[in-house]
Amino acid sequence: MKKIEKISSFQFFILVLMFVVGSSVLYIPSVLAASAKEDAWIVGVIGGLLGVGIVFLYIKTAEASQGKDLIQMYDSVFGFIFGKVLTIFFCFYCLIIAALILRGIGDFMLTQIMPETPIEIIMGLFIFLVIHAQKYGVEVFARTAEIFFPWIIFLFIFGVCMILPDIEFVRIFPILDNGIKPILKGTFSYLGFPYLECLLLLMLLPYCNHLTSAKKSWILGTIAGAIILLITIFLSIMVLGPEMTARQSYVTYILAKKMGIPHVFERMEVIIAIFWILTIFYKLLLCSFCLTKSIGRLLKVEEEKILAFPLGIIIFCTAIISGEDVVYLNDFSSNIWPFVGLQIGLLLPLLILLIQKGKKWIKQKDQFN
Repeated sequence: MKKIEKISSFQFFILVLMFVVGSSVLYIPSVLAASAKEDAWIVGVIGGLLGVGIVFLYIKTAEASQGKDLIQMYDSVFGFIFGKVLTIFFCFYCLIIAALILRGIGDFMLTQIMPETPIEIIMGLFIFLVIHAQKYGVEVFARTAEIFFPWIIFLFIFGVCMILPDIEFVRIFPILDNGIKPILKGTFSYLGFPYLECLLLLMLLPYCNHLTSAKKSWILGTIAGAIILLITIFLSIMVLGPEMTARQSYVTYILAKKMGIPHVFERMEVIIAIFWILTIFYKLLLCSFCLTKSIGRLLKVEEEKILAFPLGIIIFCTAIISGEDVVYLNDFSSNIWPFVGLQIGLLLPLLILLIQKGKKWIKQKDQFN
């Protein structure tokens, strides 16, 4: 008999926070500063509020589906054939996100920490850990996330406190000097990465032991993640300035290099990097989990865990050919990927919700007549 895995609402909150922060904490400040300059923090506020609204849409869609995951929604709303077509698109969506995250990890470690190590070795080690974690199941990797969570929060707070003396508030002025258009462009990129990607968490929601409290945890986790990203954007602008922030590929790592007390605490950036590596790892793990679950449903495999290894190899190979360098990946993530996310992560869930509401209304009308 197959074991039914369950996670607590608090564990779901932690996984949501890690998913939202994930790789975004490394790239978002430079992406937003490139488009909105010193107004990047405004994009962080607007994007965070809209991101919470998008998650609220996902929760309403889950409520209307009565505990079904996303693949089951596709089948029940669009029918067997078209539902399977949408499932295939969703699988590619998960694959691309996982490959981009893995490639981002490889590029970061190669350029900043381990320059003499082949990128294939770095990515291979990470994907091996992901495959290994999936074999233990949702319950186990949710519990490990719960163990790492206090250390992640501690490292973030510690890093913020260490960088506070370098803040110059004048660097966020003048406000709206370039008009509203750059802010709108930056907000669109910000929604595509990471908030529209939160669609994947619909595959994890049915594993929560209390769905009502889990939905609250989803909202709170998204808010907490948005606050962490907003603080990171603020610090990047006020410490490095908008021009330097826009020029750096890993601006928060450059920010971390400014931390420390001479002759007492030095080279703090590698310790702070543990915060990013842990959150990125769990986002990669969740993306791989959703891909494995979706392929398992598509192929009607009863034990989806056996697919973790071959799909891990596919993610690894896709990551190798996904881009030439971090500049290409940043351009793809900010200019192309939001359009993909808009269709899969916003229009489709909205359509599912409207169809479900329409069916319910028709059913109630028939009963009344």
